[in-house]
Amino acid sequence: MNHLETGVQAAAATADAAIPKPSSPSSNDGLVFNGTSWVNAKLVDANVSASAAIAYSKLQLAGSVINNDIAVGAAIAATKLNIPSKSWQTLKGDGTYGGLDFGTSFPGSPSDGDEYVYVADGTNGVYWHFKFRNSTSKWIFVGGAPLFAEVVTDEATTGTTYQALTTAGPALTLPFAGDFDVEIGCATYNVSGNSAMSYDIGGTGAVDADSIAFNAGGATVVTSGSRRRRKTGLSAVTLTAKYKSNPLGEHFLNRWMTVWPVQK
Repeated sequence: MNHLETGVQAAAATADAAIPKPSSPSSNDGLVFNGTSWVNAKLVDANVSASAAIAYSKLQLAGSVINNDIAVGAAIAATKLNIPSKSWQTLKGDGTYGGLDFGTSFPGSPSDGDEYVYVADGTNGVYWHFKFRNSTSKWIFVGGAPLFAEVVTDEATTGTTYQALTTAGPALTLPFAGDFDVEIGCATYNVSGNSAMSYDIGGTGAVDADSIAFNAGGATVVTSGSRRRRKTGLSAVTLTAKYKSNPLGEHFLNRWMTVWPVQK
């Protein structure tokens, strides 16, 4: 019996010596024997091939993705985001979410359907909403108030060519090149004869083709009129109202000008 016990003890000692011991295991380590040594069984970056394709359904990620775990430079396609309840909004350039980007510089390299709000006159609440179309490579105006300027002063001229009144204007500066709708209007009265209101386009003088023409008679007859024209291919210039009269003199008052963009 003693001989048998001695043999069992010797065999056990030999088997124990043949099984490698893990080196410095840590608390909560899960170890597996890979045929040569004991290794950590946890899934870590170093143990996953860079080219491996792991199905999302195989990962238990509930509550595990947080902002600090995403690289600042990471590019995530909008189609990968489950945000149908806020599909009318956009993921803004500053990383925040909850509305369209806005400013005074259109985004570069736009895609079809991209939207942008141009601040035409923030002081007076003039914001222009645009949508980009690949078919035309243009930013298309889809909504917003016009730029507006007026001069209410009643002033007269006897000049028979287009010129400024004592109180010049109104005038508006186009914030960028593009196609615009320009509308002008005023009230007028005179002794007799014809008169007109038009506008300079930058350094190009006012012409009848852009004018409102009046033919009022009598000093007490006040006539009002307006006209809207689409002007294409304009640069970022200033539009300045000008006036002409008959030699007997013409009064102009409540003069105004509005500008809407059409496309950029």
